[in-house]
Amino acid sequence: METTPVSAKESIALTCIRFNPDNNVDDLVTVIQARFQYHGIQTMVVKDAALPSQCHYVLEYTADRWWDLSPYMVDAKLTLTKDGVMIGSGHYHLNGHGGLDLDKWAGTASKLDPVIDGMLRNDPRSTGAVPLPTSNVAVGEHDTTKFDVGLAGNVSSKDDLYTELLKLDDLRKKGIITDAEFDAQKRKLLESAK
Repeated sequence: METTPVSAKESIALTCIRFNPDNNVDDLVTVIQARFQYHGIQTMVVKDAALPSQCHYVLEYTADRWWDLSPYMVDAKLTLTKDGVMIGSGHYHLNGHGGLDLDKWAGTASKLDPVIDGMLRNDPRSTGAVPLPTSNVAVGEHDTTKFDVGLAGNVSSKDDLYTELLKLDDLRKKGIITDAEFDAQKRKLLESAK
């Protein structure tokens, strides 16, 4: 995994995702939208050649999959631009198509979420402590799937608490959040579970 994080100076409220008809990873756009929304960033999938005027931040992507009993993603590249200038990027690549590693069949989100988190790690909202939108905005011919990613830190069961704590710990171990950020979010989660 390689990322070029977006500068903390950027305040991204909306990212337009330029639809790539050559993409062969079926859930890629859905995963991108959900993770951007996790970070508090609205997304708009644009299939038209001309971008709407509100599209200052544009994400372009490529992805490839391989087959070994079933299809799985082996490569994805994300490039985020602001008014045509690259401000961040991320790359996931599975060496040797995964070989005998059973993790090669892991879902797209488990492979791509750390890449997106790395790209957006400097965003002040990346701790997930803000209410997140529950639907995407869209322009042109596209899927208008809605997402309900909820409010990070609002857990309703011990299983949810455990899952959220594992996610936070994973972000800490990958260096996406600091130990202090981990501790603060952990406290919030534990308080919300009382």
